[in-house]
Amino acid sequence: MSQCLPESMPLPESFTLEEVAARGRAALARSEMDFQDWARTYADVLSPLQWGQVLTKVIYPDFSTDWKNAPGTLQEATEIAIRKLLYMEPRKVYPLYNALLRVEGISLLSREKLISLMLETAREIAFLAGKQPIHQSKIVYNHSLKIRELVFELDPLQKSNNLLLLYDAIKREDELAILTYASAVAESISSGPEIVDLSEEIAFLDVARHLLDEGYLEVFFDLLEVFAQKMPQPRRRSVMAALSLLSEIYLPERAESYKALSTSKDWLSGFGIELIYRLMEESKSLGYSVVAEKLLSLASEEEEKSANFIYLLENAMALFAKAALTDKVKLIIDRFLSLWPLESLQVIKEKLINQEPVNDNIQSLARALMFSVCFFINYVSDDRKTIRKLTQISADILYSILLSYRENLDLDSFSSRSQNLANQHRSSCPRKLRVGYLGICFMSHSVGLMSQQILASHDTENIEVYYYYLMGLATEEILSSDPLYQSFLLHKAYFRQFPKNTSLKEILRTIREDNLDILVHLDSLTDRISNYVMAYRCAPIQCSWLGGDSSGLPTLDYFFVDPYLLPDEAKEDYREELIRLPAYAAVSQLAVDPQDHQVFSQTLNITPKNTLLFTAAHAYKRNDQCVEAHLRILLNSPNAVLVVKGKGEAPSMIEMYRKRAKELGVEDRIRFLARTEYTGLHRGQLGLFDLMLDTFPYTGATHTMEALYMGLPVLTLVGRHYFGRMSYSLLKNVGLDDCIAWSIEEFIERGIQLANNPELLKKAKQTIRDSYDRSIIWDPERLARAMEKVYFDLAYKHQLIESVPPLQENQAEPRSTQRIRLHIGGKEPHPDWKILDIQAREHVDYVGNAKDLSQFADGSVEAIYASHVLEHFDYIREIPIVLKEWHRVLRFGGELMISVPDLPTLCRLYLREGVSPEERFRVMRMMFGGQTDEYDYHKAGFSWEYLFMLLTQAGFRIIRKVDKFGLFNDCSDMSFLGEPISLNVIAIK
Repeated sequence: MSQCLPESMPLPESFTLEEVAARGRAALARSEMDFQDWARTYADVLSPLQWGQVLTKVIYPDFSTDWKNAPGTLQEATEIAIRKLLYMEPRKVYPLYNALLRVEGISLLSREKLISLMLETAREIAFLAGKQPIHQSKIVYNHSLKIRELVFELDPLQKSNNLLLLYDAIKREDELAILTYASAVAESISSGPEIVDLSEEIAFLDVARHLLDEGYLEVFFDLLEVFAQKMPQPRRRSVMAALSLLSEIYLPERAESYKALSTSKDWLSGFGIELIYRLMEESKSLGYSVVAEKLLSLASEEEEKSANFIYLLENAMALFAKAALTDKVKLIIDRFLSLWPLESLQVIKEKLINQEPVNDNIQSLARALMFSVCFFINYVSDDRKTIRKLTQISADILYSILLSYRENLDLDSFSSRSQNLANQHRSSCPRKLRVGYLGICFMSHSVGLMSQQILASHDTENIEVYYYYLMGLATEEILSSDPLYQSFLLHKAYFRQFPKNTSLKEILRTIREDNLDILVHLDSLTDRISNYVMAYRCAPIQCSWLGGDSSGLPTLDYFFVDPYLLPDEAKEDYREELIRLPAYAAVSQLAVDPQDHQVFSQTLNITPKNTLLFTAAHAYKRNDQCVEAHLRILLNSPNAVLVVKGKGEAPSMIEMYRKRAKELGVEDRIRFLARTEYTGLHRGQLGLFDLMLDTFPYTGATHTMEALYMGLPVLTLVGRHYFGRMSYSLLKNVGLDDCIAWSIEEFIERGIQLANNPELLKKAKQTIRDSYDRSIIWDPERLARAMEKVYFDLAYKHQLIESVPPLQENQAEPRSTQRIRLHIGGKEPHPDWKILDIQAREHVDYVGNAKDLSQFADGSVEAIYASHVLEHFDYIREIPIVLKEWHRVLRFGGELMISVPDLPTLCRLYLREGVSPEERFRVMRMMFGGQTDEYDYHKAGFSWEYLFMLLTQAGFRIIRKVDKFGLFNDCSDMSFLGEPISLNVIAIK
């Protein structure tokens, strides 16, 4: 029922909201001036709620007038109405808000507020696009772009908006749009503030990288020149030095114009190197390796062991690593260790302990050793003892230097206040323990992924949890669309965030004033600031967990590992006490966007007969031995294809594999896969491979966990140090011993066996599925209980509490429950399968409708087989319910084997020339059912694309088309006129 205007309003007659809206619609159609007159007339007499409802009906007459909350002002009502309309059709709203901006005498909408509102709505819609099934995602994302195009019309100097529009134009290869938006970006940079911090220019550098990768070189250099001109000296010259080198690679005719603007010394300011790091990250172009060679050359011109020499050498090492040139990484590490052998470092340490002055060279050396040499040595060496000795002496040197700055941080006053609070806090018992987690990982980050569900499972009745997030380059805008960050925000924890420019003093003050019992370091050597925090001790008990091998600081008391990450003899190599948890990480649910394996196969030019081998890792982890092993497996597996994917300098990594593959004669069986935009898409791809080949000596962790989650076996080579055993630990926890090798020779031999034996691969995949019920790596809550028990035991040991309170029991390993395998509509008895049918017949075990499996509990079914059943349900109401119901009763990892008439094939057969009337009738009968009783009617037709979409919407993770199941003698194997007529699909929950 429509609302009427109150009689008291000064109108010649009573109008409904629909009638007022109709007048506005007519006025808008006539002219902007007429609409403004209409707005002035009715804005004065309508309530804010009525005004907002009328505005929406001007564009959409049938739009609901039911608003959940009444706006307080006309301005608020206008904004809400425009937001609603933007979600519907942005272009239709344009003349309305354009007219409202210029209504005189009434303040309904400001240009600034409108632009802010539109950008916010565009971000919201883009975020929603990422959560849609693939076939809908692009449509939703394009809706967001329409809004951004309208923002461009309102404000062509809106830099962030222009960058997104330019990025989209690059993806569409629309050269005219690229030139238009690039010009707008350049103008917005020129008219904007001075650029002093590259961390605030992530979006610009990301778009610039895409211009470079897609070959829009003139546009790329034009934009970078404008960008450089907005920087103060000496940063401008440093960026021009980088630009000069890049031009030599990509646009030589432009290189000459840059040479006079920079010198080799300009690299030493660091800004040009930082630009290369940020610009080339995830690039498909050469850059890292060329710049690394340049820095190596410059280092040779500097005084050996000087701060400049050290700076250039360590950056060259990092860039070579990003280019997968690990042989050169090893050469630079060897150079460091020849200049500063362990004996020499020991002398430096003793001098620092004796409080000798710290000069720039020593400070540079300490940082380079700790955060570069000790970081990268794990990628090129498997010598645990040498690595630990080097790490610990480097940590001691850094720690001694940090101690010399203690007075500047006023730590003593912090300490005394904290101690007083601690004494008060510990006087009462029992009590909650205060446990803090420190790191850069509370967002889409591998450590965040592996820890989030464990931390979410903490028993907050016993543990008071604190997160200390060192945000680094992250901004609120970036984090607003980061699903992992949003998940952390929902935890029952005190969340302290430290933006990039937060002082160390402020970070220490905040953490110390929280009066923690235990502080857990999540970063290992991946972040400097977090190590500085741990060095200044902010809790009585300090531990390291998950972010990698322990950083070796003397202020770390414990290192959390598990039964497999380190062998027993490793204890003597660590100053920290090793605490063995049941596992080092656990996840129970990961976002997955299923991939269409038909499209995927066409993209990679592979056939169903191919065994798909896969390797995914950062360029850091690639080396000649690893590549050789992967290709030897390929060489001896005639039906196999190797797919390579990874982060880093793509051309160098591709060349690394391609050159050796050509020598071995297997170049035609190697493929290179571009990195996916979303992790959910990457996981969807994992479900389509047969075997993942791990890297060594630095093995997978997140990649391995994701692969196992997707049911993909991983072949690993066990190393001697922490990073060489991460995959091993996960494989042991799922019982996948057949995929564990102890030498390169065994790695190759096992790889060949698995790649050539489908039954072995099938057994490995079943082992993974069986582990979903019992392994702790799929049970974050159980691992959280184990960690809490450790925390209380440590607190008691350190006399922070008088006794350990009763805690939730750490469950024993759960046993797999007996599950049934359900054959829906089956007619052929089988000892391993139970039959469900709508009619009671001989051999039917369960009578019921396939769309109502309420007699089965959630997750109680091992597998469902349904041949030519689904087409008996209507596609509007029933099929989505049926598939959701089948998904519900299946266990995690359970299989749905589904066969339906393939409508495209039947249509082709029906129209085939020379087919007899009787044969056409039989084809028609396959389409519409035999119609022998009330159940024998077909209500839907299926193609692969349509069935894939339905299964995706039902929540299945892996969806694959197969030729046959080979289980029952039924219509799934049926052929007619020489063609199989069934579409057979396996979908995994």
